[in-house]
Amino acid sequence: MKSRRKCVIDSNLLVLYIAGRVDLGIIDKHKRLKEFQKSDHALLEQHLSTFTGVMVTPNVLTETSNLLGYHGEPERTKLFQHLRDIISNSTELLVESVAASAAEEFPRFGLCDSVILTIASPDQQVLTMDRALHGLCNKKTPNSSVCFDDLRFPMQRHWQRR
Repeated sequence: MKSRRKCVIDSNLLVLYIAGRVDLGIIDKHKRLKEFQKSDHALLEQHLSTFTGVMVTPNVLTETSNLLGYHGEPERTKLFQHLRDIISNSTELLVESVAASAAEEFPRFGLCDSVILTIASPDQQVLTMDRALHGLCNKKTPNSSVCFDDLRFPMQRHWQRR
């Protein structure tokens, strides 16, 4: 069943999503995807399928583009073509840098994550690998974020709560 919410996806997970869509073999070869396995792509796809859409920011797209650039041809072109499709089919939210950099968390989190903190809301779930960002999103707005590792390793999450 689809949620009425949209999912705000962080950069490294967007790279995983794109790589897996192009060729699952890229996950094993891409320099920036070493922490992931092919099965993580299926889990990501499954999680994203429960939302009405994906939301991105220009900051996330820029980081994603930079991370995708660490892969060589011939797959690199296909990765960027798929990024183009994501850009065309996602909702892009713009938060002015001056507003994001005014957040007290900016010195610790930087611009991209400060923008994500700004847009986290009950209507938009943030999906990230960054546990600190995840925690702060949920502190500011309860239930506004999911850490992908909690989906990957649910028993570990349960154990950590004890």
